[in-house]
Amino acid sequence: MREDALKPRQLLALSVLGLLSALVRRYPLGLVRMAGRSAWLAALFALPPLCLWLLALASLLRRGGGGLGEGLDAALGPRLGSWLRRLYGLWALAYAGFTLRAGALRLVAALYPAASPALFALTMAVLCAPAALGPLRALGRCALALRSAILGVIALVLLLALRDADPGLLLPLRRETLPSAAEAGLALAGTLSSAGLFALLPWEKEHRPRLSAALGWGCLLTLLTGLVTAVCLSVFGSGLGREMRYPFFLLARDVSVLGALERAEPLVAAMWLFTDYCLVSALLWMAPRLLLGPAASGSPRLPALAVTVAAAALALLLPADQTRWDWISEALVPRLSAGMTVAIPVLAECVGRLRRGKR
Repeated sequence: MREDALKPRQLLALSVLGLLSALVRRYPLGLVRMAGRSAWLAALFALPPLCLWLLALASLLRRGGGGLGEGLDAALGPRLGSWLRRLYGLWALAYAGFTLRAGALRLVAALYPAASPALFALTMAVLCAPAALGPLRALGRCALALRSAILGVIALVLLLALRDADPGLLLPLRRETLPSAAEAGLALAGTLSSAGLFALLPWEKEHRPRLSAALGWGCLLTLLTGLVTAVCLSVFGSGLGREMRYPFFLLARDVSVLGALERAEPLVAAMWLFTDYCLVSALLWMAPRLLLGPAASGSPRLPALAVTVAAAALALLLPADQTRWDWISEALVPRLSAGMTVAIPVLAECVGRLRRGKR
């Protein structure tokens, strides 16, 4: 058994934690700013496009008989597929650097306002380096062990926060707000589709990940995001919710676990760190192998180390100005991510069907 081949459960666990990293970075603030008090409905609008995307991705994966790289080769030909793998490698490197910077800014804003983001970005890069240089299955086992605990933290905070919730803040819903909720749902579906990057990781060929399991986890995370948004809105209201950058963390700060001195925010901060760790480590592991192809199989440690250094450098070079950062994190990166994980696979699947129909 190859050490770089994930079991299906490990692949799904890694994808779930990677998605949680992206979800806690953008939501519920992004949904509330787009749709106001109807933002919690965005999860319902996100389900149909998410399911359609998963079906298209699954069809492309079946076409190649393996991961996304093999599917692109089968649909578009080996030459174009090889160039697209390199493009995905560059995107994995850039996304890792962006995530390092985003995680550092989140810690500074929520916990350490006097600290430098560079310190946290470099520390996370150092922590992720051994996972990027080591066997992928070790990271898969780590994700499998952490997934239930992290989801449990989210459930605990939501359950405790219900004591202060006011359902009246979610109402009334007006018909004219539904288009905004639908737009927010498309944005949420686009964020969830970033899990397509994990299809580039190798898995055991004799145990293909099941579509039903992927659909189940996708729907669970979608509805969980809607539930988090609903609870935050019912506690803070839409007016205050538009101003809070990390409302879920503030929600955790206001609830107690065992008593007045036992707060839940350390658990949420740990959740942030662990989800970022799994996402960045997976991106740094795949980036050199996608960029170099078979050339990275002989001695992958040096390319992985070079990619880690490059991602850390990118995290330091990203702009510190809040306006420019908001444009990068809320506009540029989501659009590029949707292009890489939605547009390219769906277009490849369409081309593959046309080529097969002409034969």
